[in-house]
Amino acid sequence: SGQRQSHLCRGMTDELLPHLRRMEDITVTGGEWVRTLMTQNADPRRLGRRLAVTYLLEGSVRRDGARLRIAARLAATSDGFLIWAEEYDRELLDILDLQEEIASTVADALRVALTVRPATTARLR
Repeated sequence: SGQRQSHLCRGMTDELLPHLRRMEDITVTGGEWVRTLMTQNADPRRLGRRLAVTYLLEGSVRRDGARLRIAARLAATSDGFLIWAEEYDRELLDILDLQEEIASTVADALRVALTVRPATTARLR
């Protein structure tokens, strides 16, 4: 159902935020108002100005029975270009372990992506 999907997405976000906050030179904004802005499908450049961030991290969770496809994308707000994107296909066995695995994997990938394209102080959504 849509509500279950929403809970999966929120859980992924809640698991990912602490991983990102532990990264050096990264300031993470978050909160319900950011989710509201993101649902408006605004241009990354406009959202970047509105949120005062350098990058936008967005994602989605799709479910088909016991299979999940989790997608994550990192875009630069200066030009709207995609810097990094990945999809993860997993079986839904233990949602907490799955969320931890994906959050850790995404944080590691972002660490590499942001090292390749550094900013003075990166700010993520």
